[in-house]
Amino acid sequence: MVNPKLNSAIRLIALVVLLGVAVYIFILGTSDDINELKQKISRLSAGDLIVPIGFSLTSYFLRFLRWRLILRRLGYSLPFKIDLIYYLSGFALTMTPGKSGETIRSAFLLQAQVPIRVSLSAFVIERSFDLLIVGLLAILLFAPVSVTLALFIAALVAISLVSARLAREEWQGNSSRLPKILRIFLDAISRASVALKPQSTVIYALLGCAAWASQGIGFFAIVGLFSQDIGVFKAISTYCAGLFIGAASLIPGGIGVTEGSLSWLLQTQGLDQNSAILSALISRGCTLWLAVAVGCTALAAIIKGQTVAEPTT
Repeated sequence: MVNPKLNSAIRLIALVVLLGVAVYIFILGTSDDINELKQKISRLSAGDLIVPIGFSLTSYFLRFLRWRLILRRLGYSLPFKIDLIYYLSGFALTMTPGKSGETIRSAFLLQAQVPIRVSLSAFVIERSFDLLIVGLLAILLFAPVSVTLALFIAALVAISLVSARLAREEWQGNSSRLPKILRIFLDAISRASVALKPQSTVIYALLGCAAWASQGIGFFAIVGLFSQDIGVFKAISTYCAGLFIGAASLIPGGIGVTEGSLSWLLQTQGLDQNSAILSALISRGCTLWLAVAVGCTALAAIIKGQTVAEPTT
């Protein structure tokens, strides 16, 4: 029997997919020249998607390695295959605001005796570094590399200092009067500090840079399908800027906002409207919707009951 929470997750996935289809049809409808748009679509082939999909899968794997390292730093280690399936299952709900739906993996990790407070701490670390890295890569679109690098180093130093202070748990003595949800959040942050030693922080950041740059390179390959070379570094920054705007909107998956932002940014760099629209939609198909498909596959494996395992602590 399928867990009611999984039923709710499946219904949410179906709803967001339908929303995505509707939004994409609307975006395609904004084209000034539908005939030209159809011609550009007709010239594309499935083989054109191999490179961006490959880079997206590389990105997912790098993010998984970071997640696995975070869990180990928090004192838990699962068999590689099980850990991978649990992690990827969260992608099924990656379109939720702030990717909060990815915490569904906490329910699965609990079966492997990983406490929810631990998996939530890992999630806080993961999302914090994602926002940091995507934001800094986006800044490259507007600021020199030296400025971005300085901000990157300053951010890592700040994270190390804050985590060291939180590790002392000085706030707990006055936490009884705080709202429960805030106490849970502070507890997750405090526990996360255990995994935020300076060396680990640098590794998380480097894996995050490699992961999001991989998707940016995939975006560069997609833009190249329309005979427009905007430069690989500018493509990475443009892609991350679109993601950051979408995340800031708090709309599930940034659907519509991210695509619109990517299209607009590309047009400011010389792409015609139809090429920009298709680049944005195809890139999202090879990243967001590919992630949802991968997540649903992992979720299906879990529902079949093939993934329960004991952790090594």
